[in-house]
Amino acid sequence: MAFLLFAIGFILGWLALRALVNFKMHRMLDSIANSPLPKEEAKVVNINLVKMKHAIFAYDRKTQMFLAQGNTKEEIIDILHKRFPGTSFMANSKNVEEVGL
Repeated sequence: MAFLLFAIGFILGWLALRALVNFKMHRMLDSIANSPLPKEEAKVVNINLVKMKHAIFAYDRKTQMFLAQGNTKEEIIDILHKRFPGTSFMANSKNVEEVGL
């Protein structure tokens, strides 16, 4: 008789534990599904400006990759924002003065 009570208790405990785990899992999955997506961090690129004749060229300071070319500061800014949306560009103040902007 004791074995039968032990088996019934074990089965009921097992079923209760499964129900509790399922409940907690569903609650956790619902909270993940309803949470807002994380915002992207603003990307900042340091640039060097080079003036050759009447054109000004913008290069990535780290990789020396060409980014944009223009005749005025506004033109370069427009091109950079069109090519790289959501990115901020920083130029050294001495470099800006050297180029004449």
